[in-house]
Amino acid sequence: MNRTDWMKTIPSLEEIWIPYLKYDDRLNDSKAIGEGEPHFYLLVNDPYLRDNEELTLCCTKEKVRVIHECKDPKYGFYEEYDMTHENALKYLDQLPRSFYSFTESGKLDDFRNSLINQEKDS
Repeated sequence: MNRTDWMKTIPSLEEIWIPYLKYDDRLNDSKAIGEGEPHFYLLVNDPYLRDNEELTLCCTKEKVRVIHECKDPKYGFYEEYDMTHENALKYLDQLPRSFYSFTESGKLDDFRNSLINQEKDS
């Protein structure tokens, strides 16, 4: 996260993104988007993810959209969850605990569990 670039790109979200700066070492990548509704993406380095999975936090002024994607040809999936900024910061602070415990539903996704069970049965 380049503070100077982000300040130029999304100055209206400065109060939102400043607290995320200290977690830069827990991210694989980040990007600020100033077009349309200002927002930023954080690609999280979550140790629970498998090689073909990605976890992206899409942060707007109001909330964080968690995008969890698996690009496996056989067991691929795409999931979205909502999280508050407060919980997103708690999640990043405590890594390596799973992001599921910080989403608004607070539950493991049944579809993800079924995929894990299918892999065990194979």
